[in-house]
Amino acid sequence: ELLSNISGAYAGAGARIRIERDIEQAFFDLRTATSCGLILSEAVSNAFRHAFKRADYGTIKVKLKSNSREYKLTIADNGAGVAKGNKNQKDQKCQRPLKHKGHQKCQKRQSAKSCFGLQLMSMLAEQLDGKLKVGYEKGTLITLKFPKRRHTNQAS
Repeated sequence: ELLSNISGAYAGAGARIRIERDIEQAFFDLRTATSCGLILSEAVSNAFRHAFKRADYGTIKVKLKSNSREYKLTIADNGAGVAKGNKNQKDQKCQRPLKHKGHQKCQKRQSAKSCFGLQLMSMLAEQLDGKLKVGYEKGTLITLKFPKRRHTNQAS
């Protein structure tokens, strides 16, 4: 339902942007569900706002899979991404925790909103004892991996 609501909020773009879902059933505690939902919302909203600005069509893929040890949430788009060789590419990957080395330069080179969104996702991943990776090739790929321990809440 979250993905449908985000798509509806971008109704003009939503008509030409398709969301593909491959989501395994999982039962999370409230804190985990909130953190995952905020990461998902930020990533998908960013795709609608930035990845497909000039595109006539596009695809956002959302996957949630697990194995015996961890969950893996991936959000990928085939939008603009960051061009190879872009001198600011390193700076646009501000995926480090708040106040990382060089943070002041990062803030100056990027819009505060852009940097904040990546920082927010990183902080939420840390709350899950997880790891967040952001890649920029043929669009954007965001991967969150977090351990299964303490995050599940089995349905009765």
